[in-house]
Amino acid sequence: MIITFCGQKGGTGKTTLSFLVAETLSRVGKKVAVRDDDPQASISQIVTELRDAGRTEIEIWDRNRAGEYDFVIVDTLPRLSSNVLIEAVKEADILILPLKPSMVDIRATLPAVEMVKENTRPGGKAFVLWNMVKPGTRISRELQGLEGMLGMQVLKNSIPERIGFTYATLQGYEAITGEDRELLQRLVLEFVA
Repeated sequence: MIITFCGQKGGTGKTTLSFLVAETLSRVGKKVAVRDDDPQASISQIVTELRDAGRTEIEIWDRNRAGEYDFVIVDTLPRLSSNVLIEAVKEADILILPLKPSMVDIRATLPAVEMVKENTRPGGKAFVLWNMVKPGTRISRELQGLEGMLGMQVLKNSIPERIGFTYATLQGYEAITGEDRELLQRLVLEFVA
């Protein structure tokens, strides 16, 4: 199964979420690889460093071994006009558009929503994921009402702003608390099941 994280806007957490989802799946015994379609190659660097330190079982995607993986998690660049991004969208089984809860981010994401709708393959699923949600803020309480603006299904589980998620890309999954691990498991089950 190919799960692709995409979007037009940088800074929405695509790379961190790609790693967290890959690690969550790996921790339940799935064979997981990450494919880095972003020229910055951040996800490749994260996984390579953590593998070298013995802190992850995630692999870097190898075209010659593509059939061996249960899941391939694709991290993409934030540029809608990229043919690489459009092809990644077309081949994905599941597309996730991470979105920070702000009107600026919502407006900037609308063209990506349209591109995903136009290019999602038959049988593919696409979702918006609220990421970096600041609990207790007005907009965090109004997230459900914003779904209509997006024109795409929004996942019920959202990811709060937590330093542990960022540290996990440096220190491995151990940087995440049990409560946040459970949240990641619920999130993954929501779109994989």
